[in-house]
Amino acid sequence: MAPVGDDPPAPNPPSVDAPRRNFPLLVAFQVMLRVGWIFKTESVVMPAVLDSIGAAAWVRALLPTLNRFGQTVPPMLQARRLERRPLKKIPLAFWTVLMGVPFLGLAGIWPLRGKSDGSFVFPLLFLVAYALFFAATGINQVGYATLQGKLIPPYRRGRLMSVANSIGVVIAVSCAALLMPLWMRSGAERFESLFLFTGCCFVTCGLIILAVRERPSTAAARRQADETTTAVPAVRTRWWTILRDDPRMRQAFWVGCASGCSLLLFPHYQPLARHRLGLGFDQMVFWVIVQNVGAACFGAPFGWLADRRGNRSVIRWATGLICLGPLLALAAVAWSAGRSLLPIAFFFLGLTPVLIKLLSNYVLELTDEARHPSYLATLGLALGLPAMIGSPLVGIAIDRWGFEPAFVLVAAVMTLGWFGSWGLVEPRSAEASGSDEEGTSAPSDG
Repeated sequence: MAPVGDDPPAPNPPSVDAPRRNFPLLVAFQVMLRVGWIFKTESVVMPAVLDSIGAAAWVRALLPTLNRFGQTVPPMLQARRLERRPLKKIPLAFWTVLMGVPFLGLAGIWPLRGKSDGSFVFPLLFLVAYALFFAATGINQVGYATLQGKLIPPYRRGRLMSVANSIGVVIAVSCAALLMPLWMRSGAERFESLFLFTGCCFVTCGLIILAVRERPSTAAARRQADETTTAVPAVRTRWWTILRDDPRMRQAFWVGCASGCSLLLFPHYQPLARHRLGLGFDQMVFWVIVQNVGAACFGAPFGWLADRRGNRSVIRWATGLICLGPLLALAAVAWSAGRSLLPIAFFFLGLTPVLIKLLSNYVLELTDEARHPSYLATLGLALGLPAMIGSPLVGIAIDRWGFEPAFVLVAAVMTLGWFGSWGLVEPRSAEASGSDEEGTSAPSDG
């Protein structure tokens, strides 16, 4: 639905068989993306790479900052161009392939690391590659959600998330169980092999999406995007105007900000486990597997419920459960028998990407197709602000005062996100929209 006072563009319905044909292709895209992603998990693998080259906690704390900056600023700069593109799959394929380039580059230079031990060269090169990867990833995520919003009806998006999560986790976990023990042995890590495999997965994703059947956006939709971007040329003004004019998006923005604080702690779970419990890199494979199994266990039922009850009710569950991750991690190091709680903490970390997908699907239902990229970029800003501002502070706090104060404070802010989720409006309800919106509710089985 468009904000009050705007006339929505003419709809551009897909052909009857397009969702049926595109559904498995979008599933395959997400499955391959998950396979690549499991080998660069932010809570386990990437901090381990920095630890292997002697990086301090404040350097690890730069990972969420670079992560969310890349997923916030580049998408906002590219949103208007994406709105104008008649075919969304072309830029999506381009940026997805670019996601693999930094890892392929790291795979080529990493064998030279031994000649530069003790210098800042490799930490700097890694951080630059990491930043470039997430710049491409941010545009990829907005592009994918926009394409999904164009091709898949609202009442099928939850099913798409469930199916992709279930299949993706089985394949990704199998690959991790087979390959990670070969590449992540303590004292003999082969990160170059990990980088090479990850880069190839992302390049393959870009090729898969080109097979999607997509009709060009209607002239009316493109004209609406042109009028919007002409009237509001500044990126800053665009996101500010969206928040000013749409109270539903404003509430979603604050929920995203508070719950997105979970990303602040991602680089610090693995050091917490190693430094406080004496665990080594060998245990990382198990943590990665548990985290991805968590994503599947939450994604399948949440996607099913989102299709039937709307995303709002599922977001309320997700924002509450996600607060358990940091609390369980602290309990694991505080109790003598706490090691058994650590895998449960990583299990709840798997809820983070599910929550982000639920918020994206929720935002897609707040506006029309022409504005999807701008609304998604605004949500990216909500998720990115806490990490860009707070992540270096969390790293410094951990270096100075330890893990406990930082974890407790972040968990408290995440709880505010759960409280805020009860103020979200369900866009599918007649009360929220003022009138029934065609195509936003599941068809009756009867």
